[in-house]
Amino acid sequence: QGTATALTVDYNVITTAAASSGVVLPTATAGRRIVIVNKGANTLSIYPATGGTIDALAANAAIQVAANGSIEIMASSTTQWYSISRVAIFDSSGNLLN
Repeated sequence: QGTATALTVDYNVITTAAASSGVVLPTATAGRRIVIVNKGANTLSIYPATGGTIDALAANAAIQVAANGSIEIMASSTTQWYSISRVAIFDSSGNLLN
């Protein structure tokens, strides 16, 4: 969490994800939504701001987004984020479109 890149906008496309790299969400505000798209070659760790939680994980624990994956996260308070499942859309050749 301490070495992860801080996110400053609500829509984020990560194009380089080195092994064991991550991003930190901004301080939560109720109703805020953050979208993160991982276009890097490795899994990306997503951390809450210090003291915050994502879903039912422990404080400061990260969730993971696979390479070429995406996630939307919504805040319900100043410390709690919830991940929102995204629907994967594939073309007829099996290529992920979103």
